[in-house]
Formats: sequence, C-alpha cells, structure tokens
Amino acid sequence: MSLHWGANWEVGVGRQRDVTIDESILRDGAALVRETGYDGFSVERLSARVGVPKSTVYRRWKTREELLGEILAVMLEPRAVSLAPPEGSRRDALVAAVQEEIAFAGLPEGRAAAAAVLQALGAESHDKSTLVAQMRHRRERLARFVAAASARGEDPFLAAAARERATDLLFSAAWGGVLSDSRALSTHTAELVANVLSACGLDAA
Repeated sequence: MSLHWGANWEVGVGRQRDVTIDESILRDGAALVRETGYDGFSVERLSARVGVPKSTVYRRWKTREELLGEILAVMLEPRAVSLAPPEGSRRDALVAAVQEEIAFAGLPEGRAAAAAVLQALGAESHDKSTLVAQMRHRRERLARFVAAASARGEDPFLAAAARERATDLLFSAAWGGVLSDSRALSTHTAELVANVLSACGLDAA
C-alpha cells in the first residue's frame, strides 16, 4: 500500500481527493460563520451541514482553528476599489474605504475574524498565519487610500510617518466597533477622517 500526499489526493490507495467537497466545506463554512460567529462555529455543525463525516473535514484541516482561519482569510479579502473614483474626491474615496471597514467589522464574520486574529497573534507562529496576513492586507489597502487623500508634504519622511499614524488611527477606529456600537461611528465617518488627517498634519491632496 502506498501513501499519496498533495492537494488533490487522500491518504490511502491512490484515491483522488474530491475538490467539490473542499468547496462545499468552505462555502458552507462561510455561511455558518455568518450565522453563528466565532464561538458558535464547530466542525460537528459544519460536517452535518455539508453531509460528510467529521473525519472527512479533519483529513483536510487538522484543527477547527486551521479550517476557520482559511474560511475567514477568504472572507477578509478586500474588494478592489479605485483610489480616485470618477465621481467625488480622493477624500471621499477614503471615507468610503473607512466606512467599508466599519461595516465589515460589525458583521458576524468580521467579529469572528477579529477573535481569530487575536488568537493567532497569541500563537508562536502568528507571522505565518494567513488570517493575520489578510488583516494586514486590509490595513495596507486603507494606507493607500490615506496616501492618495493627503498631500505629500515638504519632508517625505515626516509625511510618510504621518500617513502611517493616520492609517493606524483610522483602522483601529473601524475595528474598534467590534467592541462597541459602530452605528454612530459609521454616520460620522467623514468627520472622523477629517479630524484624524488634521491631527496628523495631513492636508487634503
């Protein structure tokens, strides 16, 4: 008997792995996260929903956390948005980007992602976590909006530092909604952006 390893093979006698089961697990897993959040997600619930034994899930993902991390990493992938939309200013585009972060952070999957990221950051291997990498990707995306919406300034080093500070403040404010009611923040996003950019000494581009 030979053992076959790889993305498309099961452990066993040459059994090809059914990728449609993988897709079903990830798709139904995302739906389950939206319904139950981080704490309510379980492999038992997911396997019953997909209609496969738990062993089928664990042959593909070693732990609940590994599976949940992959599901949330896909859900965290930010959609592409123009830094300078045809209508409105680059400041408007930044406001829209911050509002998108606030809205996502308030969803069940956003709250689940925040909980999973905190857990990943506490692990020794957090630098290798796809989930943490995706959260950093979202922050980097917001940083591009901040850079586009602010003037360069006479000193490039100081301007870059100010933009990084503004990005941290805006990203933290958006995801801080996980711990509070984000509705008030979402209705005053333009004021938040204006105050943060002003406090960081960034003029409009």
